[in-house]
Amino acid sequence: MFKRHIALVAIFVLALFVPVAAASDSASNMSVDVHQGRGDYAHVTGKLIIHNITVEEVYDYVVDLENEAEWYPGVISSVLISGDGGRGSVYEQQFFFAGQIFTFNVTINQTVEDKLIILTTDGLLANETRYMFKQLNDGSVEFTVDAFVQAPEGFPPEDIQNFLTFSLFNLLAALGSTGEVIIPAHGNQPL
Repeated sequence: MFKRHIALVAIFVLALFVPVAAASDSASNMSVDVHQGRGDYAHVTGKLIIHNITVEEVYDYVVDLENEAEWYPGVISSVLISGDGGRGSVYEQQFFFAGQIFTFNVTINQTVEDKLIILTTDGLLANETRYMFKQLNDGSVEFTVDAFVQAPEGFPPEDIQNFLTFSLFNLLAALGSTGEVIIPAHGNQPL
C-alpha cells in the first residue's frame, strides 16, 4: 500500500511539474521554509500581478470559495455549508489527491473587503492561508498568497510550492486576464 501511495504521489507531483515547467523554469521554484513539529510544515508565498481587472473583481471571485474548483489544483468541489460567504463561513471541499477523494472544511476567519481574506483548512494539507489584494497605480491588481501548510505523509514539503505556483497560473486563466506570477527570489514570469 505504501509503495502504491508513493507511486500515486509521484504521478500527481509530475502532473503539477509539467504545466509549470512548460510555462517557466523559474516559476516552478519558490522559497519554502520547512518546520518540524506536528509533521512537516511548509511556508510558501507567491504573488500574481493581474492586468485589466479591478481589485473588486479579483476579491469577489476569490472570496467566493465555490470558485476554487475552477482554479485550485485538486479541488473538485467547494460548497458553502454554513454562513453567508463572509467571515465565519465554512465551505466543504472535496479534494482529489493520490488517487483518492478527501473531504475537508475551509473556514473564512477574517475578511477586509478588497484587501484581505484569512482561511484555515482542516484535514489533508491543513493550513492557514492569507490572500492579500492591492490595487496598483497602473490599474493592475497585486494578489499575494502567504500560506503555512502541513504536508501529508509521503509528500515532500517543498512540493507544496507547486500547488501554489500552479494555482496562481490557474487563477490568472480563470479570471481571463493577463499578468505575471512572481515567485520570491526567482524572478517573475509574464503571461
